[in-house]
Amino acid sequence: MASQDERRFRSVAWGCVVLGSLLLTVGLLAAGGAALFMQRSTQTEGVVLRLQAALTQGRDYGEPDVVPVVGYVDDAGFAREVNGQVGGEPTAWRVGARVPVRYQRLADGALSARIDTPGEVWGVPLGIALFGMAFVGAGVLVLRATRRPDRY
Repeated sequence: MASQDERRFRSVAWGCVVLGSLLLTVGLLAAGGAALFMQRSTQTEGVVLRLQAALTQGRDYGEPDVVPVVGYVDDAGFAREVNGQVGGEPTAWRVGARVPVRYQRLADGALSARIDTPGEVWGVPLGIALFGMAFVGAGVLVLRATRRPDRY
């Protein structure tokens, strides 16, 4: 008969496997969306207009991470702006620097745009997928460690 602690470990492990599977699925779906975006989007050149504080806290707690705000011109000749999604140190971007931008016109006429760097396009989807894989792996390891030899 399994001990109370062993049953608790196993239930937490199953929770990790389920949560990790959900995160892994969401990350893979988001990566698929990023792949479709890359396939269907148009690339153009943009210019870093300014830097703004990111939503994440900086490493030194006194200096916030920043994201670039990049200006570009779409295929209709309109000037547009896109905000970076991945925060970094203020020295990572230089105002006036030229950077590639990808944009896609959606069915309703709106534009979806991203700075065309691997971190901006693939960072969030792959980060979620890796986090989910870590949860699944941890759950499987605990399930294997608490397996009773007389049952198998």
